Amino acid sequence: GDEAVAAMMVADALGGGGWPTHGLMSSVGIYNPPVFIYLMMIPGLFTVDPICLAKFVGLLNVAAVFLTWWFGRRIFNERVGLFAALFFAVSPWAVIFSRKIWAQDCIPIFSILVIGGLYECIVKEDKRWFLPALIAAGLLPGLHFSGLYAAFLFGVYILVFRPKVGWWQWLIGIAVM
Repeated sequence: GDEAVAAMMVADALGGGGWPTHGLMSSVGIYNPPVFIYLMMIPGLFTVDPICLAKFVGLLNVAAVFLTWWFGRRIFNERVGLFAALFFAVSPWAVIFSRKIWAQDCIPIFSILVIGGLYECIVKEDKRWFLPALIAAGLLPGLHFSGLYAAFLFGVYILVFRPKVGWWQWLIGIAVM
């Protein structure tokens, strides 16, 4: 039922029903934030067929596998990146959940961007990763309340390391959030 409700919310929003003010209802009876519905509106511009929406979630998870390889290679070495991506790609839970239209299934790509982006900012001192990490940390709680941990982690990073980045990165990141 959640998948059908998500597809209906996307169809309603794109059909003139206005921007949703909440997402799907969680298992404890409270509504999740609406960022997942907004994200599903991207493929919804072309079709609201639940199969196509599920394929979009699958593509996000394929991108997460790629980022796992990429960051694993940069942080450790080629072999670690390859094995980490391989284990992620063939994990039964990752495969099953990348075929659903649930907000939690979009978390991997954003959480990898937060962790990898923070690594690049702190260790490699590459401030270009600040904006993707900031945006991902801001979107995660909007996808699912479990994403508050990533936002907290990013907040600790800001307080401890006080990154010297351009004002435009803060402006874009806050606007997206």
